[in-house]
Formats: sequence, structure tokens, C-alpha cells
Amino acid sequence: GSDGNVHSIDLLSTYLRTVIEVNLVAVDQLTYGEFNMSLSNPTYITMFSLEPLEGKGVMEINPVLVFSVIERLLGGKGRPPTEVRVLTDIEQAIINRVVSIFIEGLTQAWRHVADFTFRATDTEVNPQFVQVVSPGETVILVTLEMKAGESSGIISICFPFIFIEPIMNRLSAQHLMASSKKKTEEGKQGHIKKNLDKTPLSISVRL
Repeated sequence: GSDGNVHSIDLLSTYLRTVIEVNLVAVDQLTYGEFNMSLSNPTYITMFSLEPLEGKGVMEINPVLVFSVIERLLGGKGRPPTEVRVLTDIEQAIINRVVSIFIEGLTQAWRHVADFTFRATDTEVNPQFVQVVSPGETVILVTLEMKAGESSGIISICFPFIFIEPIMNRLSAQHLMASSKKKTEEGKQGHIKKNLDKTPLSISVRL
């Protein structure tokens, strides 16, 4: 959803005090085991719920990007780290705010499909401890590249197919276009009404 993406990117740009660019790299179908094995260790992983759907998804932010963001938030230039290590408790708390903006962006982006509420539930640094579904289950992997100042890195968002299967019919191009058009029309009506409410009118009444 472009509206959700723009909203979250604007928030990130303000929060990180730099221009943020996020591009879609790929959308792939693979098994959860293949996805899990592709992750570095240590890394930064957030499990999230897709209420009211059952189950959890996984979002992994490449550790190089994580440390660059933390360095920028602590007053640095956001340069890539010289080494990748496990986050300290303070660094964890700092990056959690950035993740919350990402999660809010997911909620807004999926509004064209359904009113989901994405909530961060757990964090982990070791992929071996993250088992949201069995290794053989099919997942949808969305790969994004985020550029922030002098650094860039990959963000991977994993949606287990078994959890999003109930709403797969809403992901067709026809449905998404119709939904987007409806929301656009509603937005235009609201914008017109808001402007009319602020319009002064001179009225005279004769009895």
C-alpha cells in the first residue's frame, strides 16, 4: 500500500533526521526452513501478529542497517559498523522505536486488503530460536531495501501462507484496484467536505 509506505517513510525520515528511501526488491515463495537458514546470526528479528488472523509473521532487519540506524540516533553519521555483534539492552530499546514505525506502516499498507492490526510480540537475535511455523511450511517473503543516509540494508518480511490463506482472494489485482479506488473516492469526499465546513457564507433570511 503506497499510502502506508509514504506515511511510515515520512515518520522514519523525521525520526532519523535524514532522507529515507525504501524499495521493493522481490516477492518470493519458499519454505520457512529456507527463509530461516538464509538469515545471519546474530541479526535483529521481530515476530509480529496479524490480528484478527491467527499466527505470527517475522520481520528481519539486516544487522548492518540496525547498527547504522542506532549510530545515527545516538548522534553519529550512520556509517556501517566495523563488526556485527549482539545488541545491548540500551541499543535494543533504541531500535524498538524504529521497528514500531515499521509495524505501523504495515498496518496502514494492508488497509486496502483488510483492517489488520500488526503488533510486535517478541524479538530475537538467533534465527534458530524463531519457529513461527514448521520448516516445511510455505511462506511469502517480501524483501525490501532501505537506504538511510550513507548506509543501506535489507529488510525481510515473512508471511506464513497458512495464516494469510483465508484472505488470499482479497489479494487479486482486481480486488486491490477496486479497494484502492473506493478509498480514494472516500478520501476525496472527506477532503471536499472538510473544505466546505471551513467556507464562510453570507446568508440573509426574509420572513
